[in-house]
Amino acid sequence: MRLTLALVAAVATLAACTESPTQVADATPSFAMADAGSVVASATGSGHALCTDDGVLCYSQDGDDVLRTFSFTARLHADGTARGVAQFNNRGRDLAWSADVECLYIRPDKPNQAWIAGTLTRGHGQAVSPSGIPYATGARVLFAVEDNGQGGTATAPDRILGFGTAPEQNYQLLCNAPQFFPPEQLDLFMQVFGFNPIRGNIQVRPPSGD
Repeated sequence: MRLTLALVAAVATLAACTESPTQVADATPSFAMADAGSVVASATGSGHALCTDDGVLCYSQDGDDVLRTFSFTARLHADGTARGVAQFNNRGRDLAWSADVECLYIRPDKPNQAWIAGTLTRGHGQAVSPSGIPYATGARVLFAVEDNGQGGTATAPDRILGFGTAPEQNYQLLCNAPQFFPPEQLDLFMQVFGFNPIRGNIQVRPPSGD
């Protein structure tokens, strides 16, 4: 199973284990604050990984594998809205896209971990997934990152969790009711599907109260 395929399947499973998005869409996100306009949290990063041709495994050492590059910036505003951009290029599968970031969820229990969603503004490549959603303009995309420190203060390598297209209901769940994500499921997804970028860096800055 491809890594991007696995991410979509995993998120779909997560959504199935929670309340229906139509039931929780009016819930107030835990990160919403009254002081609209100011930036209260952010996640940024760039780097590359070396992966097998089929995308099943991504390594943290150099080799004769396929280069996969990424960059992103996401800023969470005090009114709960998020803005940013993301780019991804998987040379092994001739797959590339750019997206506008629209949702940023920084876990209250693990403030070094951010879950990000957006809408593709450009893309090509077919996603082989349960949803069958291609990487094309207008598709939704989900990914997650983990910041484990900088330089000599790092406790472990930074990690990133796939880049997969997602059904609308999963996008809406992350954007409107992220607090309904079971923490143990998020931990499992990052442990099983996350990989370390090479010569890259990820920074997650949670709200000051976290």
